[in-house]
Amino acid sequence: MLRRLKELQQRYLRKAVSDLYSFVYPPTCVGCDGPSYFDWVEQVRSSSHPISPVDHEIRVRENWCQYCLAQIRAPLKQRCAVCGAIVPIHAAHKGRCHLCLFSDFHFTQAICINNYGGLLQALVIKMKGQRCESTAIQLGELLGYEIERLDFVDDVDVLTCVPTHWRKKIQKGFQASELLCRSASRISAIPCSTKILTADRATQKQGMLSDFKRFENVNNAFSVTPFYQEKIVGKHIVVIDDVMTSGATTSQCAKALRTAGAARVDVAVVARGAKSR
Repeated sequence: MLRRLKELQQRYLRKAVSDLYSFVYPPTCVGCDGPSYFDWVEQVRSSSHPISPVDHEIRVRENWCQYCLAQIRAPLKQRCAVCGAIVPIHAAHKGRCHLCLFSDFHFTQAICINNYGGLLQALVIKMKGQRCESTAIQLGELLGYEIERLDFVDDVDVLTCVPTHWRKKIQKGFQASELLCRSASRISAIPCSTKILTADRATQKQGMLSDFKRFENVNNAFSVTPFYQEKIVGKHIVVIDDVMTSGATTSQCAKALRTAGAARVDVAVVARGAKSR
């Protein structure tokens, strides 16, 4: 109850600030750089499929135009209940989809903004390849709205993210998952801590490996930092990352959290990729 009150307070305050800022600096769409402003009343009158209040809030506050948001945000009813993949409606109600049918994940549920492809793929590449912090923040805030679609979201205690090994962190100088986590926390009003998990060893780049090699590559590569080992016992935790393909990385993070005593671990990612090969 207190979380919901805090969430409403943050949303109304942020809307007031956003309206003032938009008056001075007219907003542009994150996806196409075109104008993101639209007339809410006119939209409802002219559309045979009126947008939801949540989509309206996203378009006004998070600077997405109608066309780009429609491309990126997938319908809830088309999601796999386990791995979060966007699948045909008839396949999304059978417990598992074809992408995760034979997978043994350590997390309970995953959710994503959409499958990896099209505009969302271009934005993820921009975020990671160009180290674009503003794109990471916008995608993270959009992910915050998706987290609210998780089962038992009211019971979530904390958000955390997939850690990066210190060598890679020095090389990149940018960790997208941390920005995504903090941004999602602002929208969902769920506390976040990006230091719960640590990478115990450097791993190969997952994108170059087969599914079997991916699970082998990250096996026991993560652990809970000593400071948080007692704090997470009995907690419901959501792990955040940019893209989930095989689910190997997020599953190993969930395994480390469950081993340390977490009661439930879910996953939230920007994009759900198809299996490699």
